[in-house]
Amino acid sequence: MWHGTEEQEFFDRLSREQAVYATEATFSLPDENSFIVLVSAAILPGERAVLTFFDITSRVHAEHALKKANEKLNLLSRFSADHLHRSVDQILDTVDEADTNLRDTGLHAYFERIRTLTWNVARQLFLTETYKDLGSFPPVWMSVQRVLDSARLPSDDGTVPIRCWTGRLEIYADPLFTDVLTHLPENSLRHSGGRVTQIVITHHETPDGLDLCFRDNGRGIPAEKRQQIFEYDAGGSAGIGLFICRQIVEVTGMTIQETGTEGSGARFTIHVPPGGYRIEGTSEDAPSLPVPDVKTRHPVRHSTGATVRELAAREFSLAEALWTDYHNTKGDTKTDRIFAAFNNGQLVSVARCRRHVDGYEVNGVFTPGDQRGHGYANAAVWGLVEACGQDILYMHSVWDLAKFYGHFGFIAIDEKELPPTIRERFAWAQGEMEGANVRPMKRDPTPC
Repeated sequence: MWHGTEEQEFFDRLSREQAVYATEATFSLPDENSFIVLVSAAILPGERAVLTFFDITSRVHAEHALKKANEKLNLLSRFSADHLHRSVDQILDTVDEADTNLRDTGLHAYFERIRTLTWNVARQLFLTETYKDLGSFPPVWMSVQRVLDSARLPSDDGTVPIRCWTGRLEIYADPLFTDVLTHLPENSLRHSGGRVTQIVITHHETPDGLDLCFRDNGRGIPAEKRQQIFEYDAGGSAGIGLFICRQIVEVTGMTIQETGTEGSGARFTIHVPPGGYRIEGTSEDAPSLPVPDVKTRHPVRHSTGATVRELAAREFSLAEALWTDYHNTKGDTKTDRIFAAFNNGQLVSVARCRRHVDGYEVNGVFTPGDQRGHGYANAAVWGLVEACGQDILYMHSVWDLAKFYGHFGFIAIDEKELPPTIRERFAWAQGEMEGANVRPMKRDPTPC
């Protein structure tokens, strides 16, 4: 028989929903033993119903036993760590006292060696305690931009701009993935020797998932050390380290590698498999995110003084209001990324990157007449190119603006080089692009 009120609750739910799938229930036997089952049911025509029962008693008991064993192991681990910490502190105190009272100066080097080894033990304890829960909790969806905006990087004194173009991106990862997101820019700041003057964080989709890229303009990492930096204790200092970063991302099937060029800067690429990421507004499974806080910790500022950022899905109406005087253009959250320049909080220019089935097109670049002459279009396009430039970009430029787009790496191409779906937008010109004052252009990708 059913345990307690589970039977009534189950059939009440079945009556309301017409079908119930894989609900856990407990059944009692006459000998007072019980077993646990997954019950599914569906209402059929003619006042009938079909029910299925699947015995999961052994599995549930094994899960409970494993959970209890883990709790006991964690408790023992905490006791052991506490004792080890006390022992380390006592060793350091003893070494310091002996070193202070030592008359034979030749032994100072030995005491310093003991002190260093003891600190190594303390650092290893720190790492073990901090990441003992890795993989213990289910993955969660996290907004990359919100994690970075809320992070306080110890080495960030505000002098190095951190430009993050991930406002609409969420990644499904172990909760400790937040440490990876903050460690990578911190790593650039800490080990740059003052040579890093900018950090850029972008993402772009690939045939087998998505790449999340962190790049700086520092010295870079020698090719022969690209794998070594991910080895245990490669950094030789307390903290998360790239070794732990790799362990964290691999929990949910991601990978991380260094793909930069020595002399041009470091570049760390996290590859996220399909299903492990979502871009808000592009599907029903990617709900809208909150509108970004204008007081973000890392605002992106252009040389004109304008602030530039990607619009959230809920903000597309802002661009459409601006586009009223530009062919009454409309945005589509499923295919578009819209970049906006703001002056004192006012939207002053926009630029759009639209994803087609066979390529990416830049269009919708527009600044209202009363805001022209300040370089705001330059700011919006600059943001778009930095954020989307890991893909080949195509566009139809009017002839007078070809030089302007040339500053961003666009070059003139023959109409036949345009992907078909992008070329079709100007099919009315019947191959006479120049006569229609239109110049096809292309920009090759920036490596990620």
